[in-house]
Amino acid sequence: MRRQCLTLTCTLIQLLLDGIYCLMIDSMTPIFPELPSKLGLYTVTEKLSTRQYSELYNAYQSYVDRGVVLEALRPGSQETVERYFCATAQARAAVNLPRVSPVLESAQSGSIVYLVQEQPAGVPLSRLVLEQRTTVKMGLRLVEALAELYEAGREQNVAVAPLTADAIYMDGEQINFLSTVSPGSYSLALQTTQMHALADLLEQIIPPVLLKKSSLLSVTNWLRQGYNGHSLEWSSLKSALRTLRARQHSTNKSSENENERPSIRTVLRRRIRGLRKSVVMVVTCVLLVFFVGVIGSRLIPEDAFSSADPAVVGDRVYAEDGQQVYAIRRSPVTIAEYSRFLENWEKMSPEERKKLSDGLVENATEFSPRLPLNWENQLRLAREGDGMTADSPVMGVGYREAMLYARCAGEMLATADQVFTAREHSPGAKEVEEWTSSFSIPQMPYDGCIIVCPARGESVIYASSDEEQVPQRGFRITAVGNAS
Repeated sequence: MRRQCLTLTCTLIQLLLDGIYCLMIDSMTPIFPELPSKLGLYTVTEKLSTRQYSELYNAYQSYVDRGVVLEALRPGSQETVERYFCATAQARAAVNLPRVSPVLESAQSGSIVYLVQEQPAGVPLSRLVLEQRTTVKMGLRLVEALAELYEAGREQNVAVAPLTADAIYMDGEQINFLSTVSPGSYSLALQTTQMHALADLLEQIIPPVLLKKSSLLSVTNWLRQGYNGHSLEWSSLKSALRTLRARQHSTNKSSENENERPSIRTVLRRRIRGLRKSVVMVVTCVLLVFFVGVIGSRLIPEDAFSSADPAVVGDRVYAEDGQQVYAIRRSPVTIAEYSRFLENWEKMSPEERKKLSDGLVENATEFSPRLPLNWENQLRLAREGDGMTADSPVMGVGYREAMLYARCAGEMLATADQVFTAREHSPGAKEVEEWTSSFSIPQMPYDGCIIVCPARGESVIYASSDEEQVPQRGFRITAVGNAS
């Protein structure tokens, strides 16, 4: 009797503790009970998943017209957890891995520390699993893509933690990832963990009936036990996958040959049908050549196929994005243009200044644009022609000031994709780094920003005090519609 009472008491205590734990978890998540919610420059729109110490959200950065994925550390986390989260953000920002979205910035708003990545193209794998839209073909593509990613991590000697379904995005045939780089370096133990985790992931996302009937069952065994008695590396796994694919192809081909033994009548019909198609194609080509040579010459301008890119008009590159056409500056804003902007700002009324700077800072009435870094020296070098001219790009401009310049011009800052489009048509300005992110609002202890480097996909996060500005910043502006 005593033993039963003791057992019952322990059970009740356990249930009570589980209930308290669930209440604590519910009180911690989600961080944003009502969406959309504002965090710094980002509008949080949708909760994606819950991780061990953080929450993953879809968000939107309206200033540069960009979707992002925001990972927010839960408020009240232990100091060691917060330090590790910040160290992870630095590690992710410093690495460029294939198919991995770049880290844009890490910041703090009130008690919330968060990390921002560019939103990968596609749909999260976790959502496809819930909607039962995963296939064996998708699983094989995932193995190949992750093998490439983990192998790149080994080559760069960085620790890439195993990816979960919420960090994998499927976009047709393409697969993209959120970064899971951790502080530290690559190790053989990490490789084993990656392989076992991938085997577990395949078993989670592919229905058991499909998995047992497919080649993925062999792949999961390789990931756990090795291949032909040898421990696998990611490079050798890719070779094993190629061998498996070749076997499947030859098997399918031989089965097709066995099943298809056409009769002589069928062969003759096919050849006659092919001959008819050939005759039709020849006649069509002759008519097309005649039309282009005799009639088309009157309709097509002589310079339609010249070396000049038809998308470039003057100092603008016209690029289509959905239903809108953007006219992007080929060259960054110059010293002369920025100097005129500062002069015009001084002539504006307080009401005009407030309207233009509204939303850039907490108190728009008192906002005044900071001078570019080493501004007097830039002006002097431009006057003397010592390595600069008035048409050289202005450098050391803060993001808020760049945004203010664009507003005064009735335009906006170019997005990252627009910057790359403009660079492709202006080779002389490729060395100029450009803004695509910003100060956090409210202001943080540092100026978290991403600088787009000359090579596509590379990025560097600079951290500096509020009043300090980092050199080597140029910027372009863009207009919508028929701006020239």
